[in-house]
Amino acid sequence: MLVPIQTAPQQPIRRALLPRQSDPDLRGAWLNWQTALDGLGRDYSASGSDLTPVGGPTTLARAGAHFTAASSQYLRRAEADWNSGDSVGTISAWIKLDSVGADQTIFCSGDEGSVNHYLRLQIDGTNVIQILQHDGTTLNSLLGTDTTFVADRWYHIVLVSTGSEYLVYIDRRLETLNVASGANDGDWLNDASSRDNVTIGAQVINITIRYFDGSILDCRYYSRVLSPSEILAQYQAGVPDDSLVGSWFDSGVDKSRFGLDLAGVNGPTVGHDMEFVSASSQYLYKSTANWRSGDSAGTIMAWIKLDAVTNFQKIWSSSDEGSTTRYLFLGFDNAGHLSIAQRNNDVQDAVVGATVFVANRWYHVAVSSNGSSYSLYVDGVAESLSVDSGGNFGHWLDVTLSRDNITLAVWESDLARGYFNGSIRKVEVFSEAKAAEFIARRYDAERKFF
Repeated sequence: MLVPIQTAPQQPIRRALLPRQSDPDLRGAWLNWQTALDGLGRDYSASGSDLTPVGGPTTLARAGAHFTAASSQYLRRAEADWNSGDSVGTISAWIKLDSVGADQTIFCSGDEGSVNHYLRLQIDGTNVIQILQHDGTTLNSLLGTDTTFVADRWYHIVLVSTGSEYLVYIDRRLETLNVASGANDGDWLNDASSRDNVTIGAQVINITIRYFDGSILDCRYYSRVLSPSEILAQYQAGVPDDSLVGSWFDSGVDKSRFGLDLAGVNGPTVGHDMEFVSASSQYLYKSTANWRSGDSAGTIMAWIKLDAVTNFQKIWSSSDEGSTTRYLFLGFDNAGHLSIAQRNNDVQDAVVGATVFVANRWYHVAVSSNGSSYSLYVDGVAESLSVDSGGNFGHWLDVTLSRDNITLAVWESDLARGYFNGSIRKVEVFSEAKAAEFIARRYDAERKFF
């Protein structure tokens, strides 16, 4: 029986990938993975420069926002001379175009009473990056010459002003710039007076024009120059991942683009961590037939904290409720070691790691299958593996047939078994085998929040 989920009291969420507390020069941070929870336009920097949606841009299921140019969609904030003291700075964003061949604004700060005061970053009608800065007298216009943008592909865009020149990085590589008018002198916000807004997805001057057509993710503004190493790190950490097929961060709400939400059974507490009490038979559940049955390889990652170390606890599972012989699950074996087990009405394949887990400590756990073997990871480090039964054949969802559910914190077969006792956060499932370097990098980026 499904019962209402208990919601934890409101409390600050530890925002991985949101550096508002650690970087005082971050003056704007919009459209990240938290957007689906807090709404479009929320600024996660300490500045709190929230933007207001206009025309109905939509939240991406995973993160960020989608803009439709034909519907005149954008985000806007009215503020006089926003960051007018900045003579240097950096603008960065991930973008994916739905169409090309027209001017499309990524980020702009302009004057709604004229056409002559603004700083704008855009894709121009010839499908190259363009920087435009107008101080009321002179227009600086610079065009990229190395990258021609195409539709339906993610790009990481970074514009830097050193105060004396502009630099543009596309997918971490420095772009060659051609001066179309004015000069490459790095004139910035302090040189564009009389501005009264900040926008994403359109230029709002005395008219609203140059609408963006596509998706924008993780748009940031810094009041300092980001170094090439910082730009590289941002690129490596933030690549939008189309192999992400399931993402449950702090509740049953799936933040991947597939939106496969799980329902609470017997009232797990959600809203910060997902907290499960095994004695109360709590878990999260979705009925779905043969989920991802075409995936012959994949990866599952999660952060977990055990309240008590007991055997057979399950973290994630997809199985057949009519039998005990069809399943794939990540959990613990009868000795309390991390285990991946798979069965398709035949001999169970089960592989276990060597780490001895303790209670009341956060661990990052992962399993990756390339279709021929499994790898297990604890805190970013590959485990020494032992075969508990069958073999290490890497069998995945494509050969686990007749499944009819997905669960967190239990294995739901003919009976519910292996209840998890503790906290789980940020469960992610990918449709490809992630490399050891990817898993280690993810652990390193997130561990400070646990």
